Amino acid sequence: MKNLVIAIDGPSASGKGTLAKELAKHFNLPYLNSGALYRACALSIIKQNIDTLNFVKHLDKIIKDINEKDLESQILFDEEVGQIASIIAKEPELREALLYWQQNFVSNSCKTNNGCVIDGRDITTVICPNADYKFFITADVKIRAQRRYDQLKNKEDVSYDKILQQLKIRDHNDFTRSHSPLKIAKDSNIIDNSNINVAETVKKALEIINENR
Repeated sequence: MKNLVIAIDGPSASGKGTLAKELAKHFNLPYLNSGALYRACALSIIKQNIDTLNFVKHLDKIIKDINEKDLESQILFDEEVGQIASIIAKEPELREALLYWQQNFVSNSCKTNNGCVIDGRDITTVICPNADYKFFITADVKIRAQRRYDQLKNKEDVSYDKILQQLKIRDHNDFTRSHSPLKIAKDSNIIDNSNINVAETVKKALEIINENR
C-alpha cells in the first residue's frame, strides 16, 4: 500500500486540528498536532517559571519535559498557553529543535503505519514539503473567535472580545515571524470554512484526496 501523508496548515481556531483528526480516523493513520509541541513547551515554561525572553538557555530542559502522551491534554489549549506558544514559536532554535522530532514522527509513521496526518503552521512548507496532500484551512477571525469562545465558555471564565484580540495577536505573530512563518504553500488546497460546518469541511477534503488518489 502506498504511503499517504496529509499535511495541514492554518491559523489558530480555524478547525485544522478537527479536520486532521477526522482524516486520520478515516484513513486509519497516526495523527500529530504539531502546535501541541509548542504549547507543551509553553506550558513547561509556565510551570518552571522561565522568562520567555531567555527561555532558549533552558531549551534542553524544556524539550525533555515534553511527554508525547500528553499532547492532547486540555490544559495545553488554555489561551495563556497559546499566547506564550505563539511568542516562543518565533525562536529559530526552538523550531530547529522540534523540526527533527516532527520529521522523525512522519518517517516512523510511514514505515509502520503507511503514512500520517500532521497539522500546524509550517507543515506544508517546512516539515512535509513533499506531502501527498496539502491543505490550508482558514476562516474569518471573528468566526474563529466565536468558535473558541463557545468551546471554552462552560469550562473557564473567558470573554469573546479577549479571545478575538488574542487571536489577532497570534495571527500577526504567526504570519510575520522571520523563521518559518505561516503561509500558503503554492500547491496547497485552500478551504475557507467560515460558512460551512465540520462535516462539510471533511467532505471537501476527502473529495480532493479521492479525486487524486
